[in-house]
Amino acid sequence: MGFLNLRQVNAYWVLGWALAKHVVARPFVGRPTPTRWLERLRGEELGPVPQDAWGAFAGAGRCLGCGLCDAVGEPGDTPSAWLVGAIRQPSDAPLSVAIAERLTELAPRIAAVCPARVSVLDVVRLVRGNLDALGRR
Repeated sequence: MGFLNLRQVNAYWVLGWALAKHVVARPFVGRPTPTRWLERLRGEELGPVPQDAWGAFAGAGRCLGCGLCDAVGEPGDTPSAWLVGAIRQPSDAPLSVAIAERLTELAPRIAAVCPARVSVLDVVRLVRGNLDALGRR
């Protein structure tokens, strides 16, 4: 009898649910566009976001939250949470420097397991760009 890994079971559950939602909703919901995305950000009253940031955010936005990337790091690493939370606001960038460096180290391993092909290096680039926008590095 094998060891049951609850993280892996959760990851497969989330993946299955995402696939079911995709198959059912795709005919009724169009592809995300930069215009709709920027309108949502304005509604959230976050800081100004450059139009060209869409390319990097679109890659990071594919994250399903399955948690498979959490298995490639050390105990205590939570890349799935970092990918979702590290890029929201430029004002948070100084807090995300260590996370960006750790994500850079983990990027090849995350790429090997990520079913959504989330571009981890796009997230790192956004954090660094936010730091540059703040004039700090």
